Parts: sequence; structure tokens; C-alpha cells
Amino acid sequence: MVMARTKQTARVLNRSVKRQIALYTQATRKQPNLESSAEESEETSQLPTQSNNAPLLEDAAMEDDEKESQPPTKKVRFEDGEASLKWYEIMSNEKFSDLVIISSDKVKISSHRNVLSKCSPVFADLIDKATELPVSINVENFDAATIQAALGFLYDKTDAIDGKEPAVFKFAFHYDIKELIDACCSIFMKSVNPTNVCEYIQIAYNQNFEELKKKCLKLLVEKKKEIDALKWNDLPKNIIIEAFCL
Repeated sequence: MVMARTKQTARVLNRSVKRQIALYTQATRKQPNLESSAEESEETSQLPTQSNNAPLLEDAAMEDDEKESQPPTKKVRFEDGEASLKWYEIMSNEKFSDLVIISSDKVKISSHRNVLSKCSPVFADLIDKATELPVSINVENFDAATIQAALGFLYDKTDAIDGKEPAVFKFAFHYDIKELIDACCSIFMKSVNPTNVCEYIQIAYNQNFEELKKKCLKLLVEKKKEIDALKWNDLPKNIIIEAFCL
């Protein structure tokens, strides 16, 4: 709003200067008297001062534009990181948890109904059917490390899944946690290499991720000599055939 007022003031001053110049031009065509000469002299003496104000106002408006167009500072991003860390610490506190997940290796992991029901329709259904508090959910196919990594991500500790993406993806897919599925797929696309391509391509085929599938197939062909022979031979035949048909 300050910038808009500054620009408006500049326009008003410019119009005022133009009117005064026009009046001065008309006056010079007539026979001047002492009073009019004095008035004209006074008016013309003011012109340079007013005309010099317009560029200054325009410069100020340009500075305002530049300030508004600048991206957020690092301080803002740092504060966002602090907020995420604080959220993770709060949600990781077991004192006020109201849900317990029992992993396949029999580890009890505390969590919160509101978080899991918001992120996962599958968990939401299990929670709705529960009759006691804290709610207890048995997760037979996933170990504690995988579950804790997934929960850490949901609590805004996004690096919690680093190095565990394939296992976390399976957990996310099983419980329909879309945010976590998208995050894992993004990591797969960026990190696929000869070491993990055989694992990633099977995920791509099983879940019909076309972009990841194409990238993995291309890598299988171009980096075949760098891929572990045992992993290559363990690939489903349909994947091997499609790779050779490229």
C-alpha cells in the first residue's frame, strides 16, 4: 500500500508541474506587469524543486519493488526448520500418546490417533473400531525400524526415512499413506543407480509407476555391466524381456 501511495504522489506532482509550465507559457505571451512578473518568477523558482522530487519518488518506488521481489531470507528457512524439530520432539514424547503400534519384532511404539487417522485411511478405520485406550495395533509385516522411520517422517522429520526408502514405501503403500508414498517415489527417481535399480524397478512394475519404470529400464540397458549378476538374474522374466526390447 505504501508503494501505491508513493506512485500516486509522483503522478500528482508531475501533473502539477505540467500545469505550472503551461501557465507560465501563456503568461509570457501577454504584456507582463510588475505583479505578474513577480508571481511568475516565484512560480518558476519552484519548478526545479518540484521536478526533482519526481525522480526521487520513482527511485523509492523501485526500491520498494525490489524489496518485495526478494526471496525469503535464510533466517525464515532456519525458523521453519526449528518449528519442524520442535513438532517432532512434541509428537515423539510418549507421555501423552494414545496409540501403541506393535511391530513384527514385538517392539511397542507409541504414537497418536489424530496423526495416524489424518495420514492413513487404513489406520483411521482401525482406530474407529477400537474400544479401549490406548489403542493397540499389531503390525505383523513391518519391523520397528521401518515403522519408526515412517512415523518420524509424519512428524516432520523428513530425513527419518533416509536409507530405508524401499521398506518404508511398502509400509506406506500397505497403509495408504499418500504423503509418504509420494516422498519415497521422488527419492527413487533421484537416487536410482546400478546398485539399487533391480529393487526399484520391481517397485515400479508392481505399483505401475511409469516414470520410474522407464528410468530403471534405461539404466538396466546402459549400465548392465555394472549391475550385480545375481540381482540381474533374480529379476522377473517380463522385466528382462522388456529391457532387451528397448
